[in-house]
Amino acid sequence: DALHEYEAAIVDCEAGDTYGAQHAWDEGWAFYAGSMQSAGATDGNLLYYLAQKRCENYGTCTGDSDGSYESGTAKVNELILEYSTAGLTALATDDCTTTTDYVDKIKVQMKIPLIQGTLRYLYKSDPSGGAGGSKEIAEGWAFAFGILPLLDNADPTVAATVVSNMKTTASSPVTDGYVAVKTAIESTHDALGVTCADIGGLVDSSDSSGVPP
Repeated sequence: DALHEYEAAIVDCEAGDTYGAQHAWDEGWAFYAGSMQSAGATDGNLLYYLAQKRCENYGTCTGDSDGSYESGTAKVNELILEYSTAGLTALATDDCTTTTDYVDKIKVQMKIPLIQGTLRYLYKSDPSGGAGGSKEIAEGWAFAFGILPLLDNADPTVAATVVSNMKTTASSPVTDGYVAVKTAIESTHDALGVTCADIGGLVDSSDSSGVPP
């Protein structure tokens, strides 16, 4: 688990184990990206790969020669690599406080693809939106389950709204409608440390024409 290794590095740092801290920190990035991942590509299996997939859907990649933000490296991945590199440098001088700050920044970035995935499949599950079936509903619930503790901590009412609209056992999907649930999730952005610009808007033309942001 990537976060376990990043946090283990802080424990080792505070114990004065510089080598152990740097080793654990390197493992954090390894668990995040994986051995099959190419930079800026969608050929891996772990969280880096997920961020690449979602940045294409939400226009939150760094951009490429076509002038869009639906290609290139995910901004999330670019920032996590930047923070990981800087944290490793801080560990070399046993600067545990600075490294802890980088862990906190990494945690914020890791939330973004999960929120994007929840919103994407929320839309695809809405009968008045993407009008997907059981596959889309199941994927939406999987993503939602990943952020429910964060939402509940920020606002239990929002978490309850997500559950009632996205759980696989609901009698009908997204009963309150995509916009209402999306607005509820957005109300927690400040508490989660993210912005609407971080999340972007659903722009994947394969979903539907005129997909709402």
